[in-house]
Amino acid sequence: MKRFDGLVKAVHRPWVRRTALILGALFVLFGLLGYLALPGIIKSQAEKAVTAALHRKFTIERVVVRPYALAVSVQGVRVYEPDGHNVFASFQDLQARISTSSLIHLAPVVKELHLVGPFVHLTRDEANRYSTDDIVAALSASGPKPAEARSAKAGARFSVYNIRVDGGRFEFDDRPAGVHHTVTDLKIGIPFVSSLPSQEEVFVEPLLSAVINGSPLLIKGRARPFAPTREAIVDLDLDRIDLPKYLEYLPFEPRFRMPAAQLDLHLQASFQQPQERAPAVILSGRATLRSLQLTAPDGAPILALPEFVVELGKADLLGGRIEVSRVAATGLDLNVIKDGHGGVNLQLLAPPDSRRPQQPPRADGADASSAPGAPAFHVAIGQIALKDATLRFSDRSAARPLEAAVEQFDLRIADAALDLQAGRLAVGQIDSGSARFRMQQGRTEAEPRAGDQTSAPVAVAGRAARAGSEPTPPDAAQPWAVSVDRVLLGNWAARIESRGLPQLAVTAVTAITIAAENLSSASGSAPGKIDLKAKVNRSGALSVAGALGLAPVHADLALDLKGVELLALQPYFTERINLLVTRADLSTRGRLLLDGNPDGSFKGGFRGDATLGNLATIDKSNANDFVNWKSLSFSGVDARLAPFSLGIDQITLSEFFARVIIDPSGRINLQDIVRGGGGGRRSLTSEQPEEVLAQSAQAQPPPQPQPTETPASAPVHITIRQAALQAGRVRLTDNFVKPNYTANLDELAGTVSGLSSDASSAAVVDLHGEVNNAPLNIAGRINPIKGDLFVDLTAGVHGMELAPLSPYSDKYVGYGIERGKLSFDVAYKLEHRQLSAENRLILDQLTFGDKVDSPTATTLPVQLAVALLKDRNGVIDVNLPIGGSLDDPQFSVGGVIVKVIVNLVTKAVTAPFALLGSLFGGGEELSFIEYAPGTSEVAPANESRLTALAKALNERPGLKLEIAARVDPASDREGLQRAGLDRRVRALKVKDLVAKGESATVAEVAVSPEEYPVLLGRVYEAEKAAKPRSASAAQPPPAPAELEKLLLADTPVGDDDLKALGDRRSQLVKQWLQTNGQVPEQRLFLLATQLGDSADAGRTGQSGAKSSRIEFSLK
Repeated sequence: MKRFDGLVKAVHRPWVRRTALILGALFVLFGLLGYLALPGIIKSQAEKAVTAALHRKFTIERVVVRPYALAVSVQGVRVYEPDGHNVFASFQDLQARISTSSLIHLAPVVKELHLVGPFVHLTRDEANRYSTDDIVAALSASGPKPAEARSAKAGARFSVYNIRVDGGRFEFDDRPAGVHHTVTDLKIGIPFVSSLPSQEEVFVEPLLSAVINGSPLLIKGRARPFAPTREAIVDLDLDRIDLPKYLEYLPFEPRFRMPAAQLDLHLQASFQQPQERAPAVILSGRATLRSLQLTAPDGAPILALPEFVVELGKADLLGGRIEVSRVAATGLDLNVIKDGHGGVNLQLLAPPDSRRPQQPPRADGADASSAPGAPAFHVAIGQIALKDATLRFSDRSAARPLEAAVEQFDLRIADAALDLQAGRLAVGQIDSGSARFRMQQGRTEAEPRAGDQTSAPVAVAGRAARAGSEPTPPDAAQPWAVSVDRVLLGNWAARIESRGLPQLAVTAVTAITIAAENLSSASGSAPGKIDLKAKVNRSGALSVAGALGLAPVHADLALDLKGVELLALQPYFTERINLLVTRADLSTRGRLLLDGNPDGSFKGGFRGDATLGNLATIDKSNANDFVNWKSLSFSGVDARLAPFSLGIDQITLSEFFARVIIDPSGRINLQDIVRGGGGGRRSLTSEQPEEVLAQSAQAQPPPQPQPTETPASAPVHITIRQAALQAGRVRLTDNFVKPNYTANLDELAGTVSGLSSDASSAAVVDLHGEVNNAPLNIAGRINPIKGDLFVDLTAGVHGMELAPLSPYSDKYVGYGIERGKLSFDVAYKLEHRQLSAENRLILDQLTFGDKVDSPTATTLPVQLAVALLKDRNGVIDVNLPIGGSLDDPQFSVGGVIVKVIVNLVTKAVTAPFALLGSLFGGGEELSFIEYAPGTSEVAPANESRLTALAKALNERPGLKLEIAARVDPASDREGLQRAGLDRRVRALKVKDLVAKGESATVAEVAVSPEEYPVLLGRVYEAEKAAKPRSASAAQPPPAPAELEKLLLADTPVGDDDLKALGDRRSQLVKQWLQTNGQVPEQRLFLLATQLGDSADAGRTGQSGAKSSRIEFSLK
């Protein structure tokens, strides 16, 4: 009672009464505004806004607001066609009841939404335009700004319960097809659609019913009100939906064709409302696509898929989590074609650019889906299976079109998780069976060996997030990341065949095993581990193990390659070389370190050893051995990138053989390993020069290198601590010198220490061996690596027996060697491209045997040459200095042993008089003297030669001189004719002088130029010379030149006259040598005069001597 009295007193307090009055007034005002003001405001503003947005007439008959029930009803809504008369869409009534929980969630919560009598009339005209095209265009043009769109997407929080549609009607007038589709009596029931954890009473069960073109359709769900989730379930079963029929109804003109495709849907939608959790719409079931075919407009196939199955386990459409139990594709056949303009045929499957919806980018570069508040989207796939799939690729944009295909392969992926918001993919396991890979351009075909793959699947264990796990928070603007915990590949095999070559190239890789851990493409991830082993061809083995990182690129790998045969690579270059590799293997062991830089370059290097072993090569032309060795090893290799440098501790070439031949032009056969631009084969080991190739080489000389300006580049630093030769053999044939020779260099060994690209350094050379069993030593300094070659070497051979060279002497000299020894010491220095060399040659007791008949032997007097060179002790000691530019001399280091001997002998026998001139002064060519045509007297110019020749003969009393006159039939005949005509002219003048009483002789009389034509005419008249056939008695006499020609032709000179001229010359020379040179007559022999061929008239011979001359020879 007391409490009631207190309450009464409180009510009568002034502030309580004022508060109550204000609340009551507000309540009444709320009702009045809701009932009276809001309907008109909503109606007028909505009509204006919708009309402006759609550019169509929009009307509302009535709006009813029940504020105290939190309900609104919009009645008689109509959207008209562009003409403003016909109705495009309408509904009778839309009722909505708002829940008070909207204030709690600060988001709209609708307890009930009921749409009555909706109607839509859609038309497609003959131009494939829809009656909604103008609405779509208007909405696209007046769409929200990027910031508003992101805000709306990020704040999409709502709940709508008890959604019902009653009495709906849809009409579609398809004028191109001449069909009118109708959907009437449409009823839809949806329990809820919610993204909020609100709880409202649900009384609507799932329902879809309609009459479609007169055929009833009823899909009715079943409710489970007493289940913990209080769910309602609806099943959707559709079979054999013919998709090509609906292709033309796409909102754009497709650029592809779909000849066939059928879709089966067996889905179940579950509307769940668990206690104290957000409502959920769960979709599950199976979708099957069969007989899908996609082609280009011209009918070229793009995609063929006999069967594609997706089995949904649990797809929470509102929560953004989808579980796919299985995805299976059988018989996939995909053709990817890149055309000549760079376009790809898969682009035909996308909408045209003009119809693609534009997604406005965020200002910060991130996608709108990653904005705060946007629902995460997470997909977990239990299994993905491809069976009997084929992928083809054709690149027609390249100069050489590329065709590639992977055929009949299976692929299985288990426990894959995709986080679209975070941009991450994790894969649990991958299994792959056999596959066949084909590629055509180089026409390479790689085919895993059948039987090996089926028992050796790939197992990949990764971070496969489960369906119940929380998605990873988004990382803005990060690229997609793929992580793999473990990769296991065992007992694989592959066969690689290159068919686009003259010979089939085959590489077999078997027993492939790969184990990898913790591989990730996430930026900044730690490197993982990898261990790869395989067998290559028959005997090779490959092992790679160490750390491997993807982002950033990092590799710290131990490489071990053992005995890999290199013959499989030969077909790639065999048409470009003249040798055939019959055996070779490569081994290397070391550590490879690489780190990627942000600009795409790499730093790092390789440290270890490498060996090219068991090399054997033969000449393609005759199968003779060319180059072979047991081992070429590189120890302590240190190669580095950025900048590049190369350091090698030791290079060792052991047990090697080389066949070296120098051709007549001075070219070494090693230069012919690679065929020139003209192509064609050439023997590398034939000792005889190849005439055809030699002629070709003369007809088309190699182009001379032209100096070009090259941009300066950073110097490359190269160091080689030591290079060693062990147990080497070289068989050398030199066809450049005459006569040719062959020598054997055996037991070649030694070292070259301190090689470097440093211009100030020089390597120390210490080599030794044998040349035809005589010791050979080479020592000095050299730097072949730097740009400007530096050489400072000495070499010596001592006491090499010459008797073993007797077969070559028989063949080329015509005499065998009975005895003799060769020693020589040479010193070569090359610096700044200037070569200077000293060659000291000693032949001790060189003695030739009897003459041998040989068709290839020289006809020159070799015995004479030896006699000229020997001193009183039987020793020939000659020093031959060489000097000049490196670009000029031709130098054969390997041929210095026999080449100097043969060249010296050849020089003596071919130019003995030049040798005599150098020994005894004069320095002139003493082998001949020249005459003016028709003359026989010794001219003063020739007396100096005869004086030097007489001195040499007197200093060598054992030499005998033969004197032979050579007459030129053409020039000397003309000279004698002119001399005869000149005597007749002189004789006529002498006759005139005698008639005048003056004394004169023919030899002394002189005829002036003015007198000569007159006297010539008188000779013509006196001798009645032949006149031109067309001349008559009335014609004047011919011109002096013609008279001279006629008189010369009428002056006969026979061969006897020419021989007499030669005999006079020989006799006068002999007389001069006897009288003036004091040479005994018994050492001078006259030979018969030789008449040169008339075709050789005017020809120049040795040292430019004319054919009219006296020739000397020694005996």
